[in-house]
Amino acid sequence: MIALLAFEFDATAVRHTRQMEVGDVAVTQARGRPVSAASIVGPPIDWASTLALAVDEEAARRDELRRKRRQAVISCCKRFVAFLFSHVGLAAMVVAYSILGGFLFRAIEAPNERDVKVSVQSSIVILNVYKRLKV
Repeated sequence: MIALLAFEFDATAVRHTRQMEVGDVAVTQARGRPVSAASIVGPPIDWASTLALAVDEEAARRDELRRKRRQAVISCCKRFVAFLFSHVGLAAMVVAYSILGGFLFRAIEAPNERDVKVSVQSSIVILNVYKRLKV
């Protein structure tokens, strides 16, 4: 956007410069009357302040966009927290907590359960062998 504005400013400056090269004599007619090149060009334009103003406006637009995004995120977070503390949200949290607890318990206790299962099976095998030998 800034480059486009700078290009437009440069193109306007070139057009004004060309008009000034012809001189301040009556070279153009507007509505049938001779007009000097100085009156066509108009007052001199301060390009630096005009470009600075355009840059400031662009920065203001970006700041406004950031502010709106920040407000949207904050609003979304507030709605999410309000939902969590409603009855439906609390019930959903209890269900999620129970499911997560089940998975966590299984992950922690699974190796121990396998060890106990193997030891019980080996005890049963040993007991069966002992019974067969005793009989």
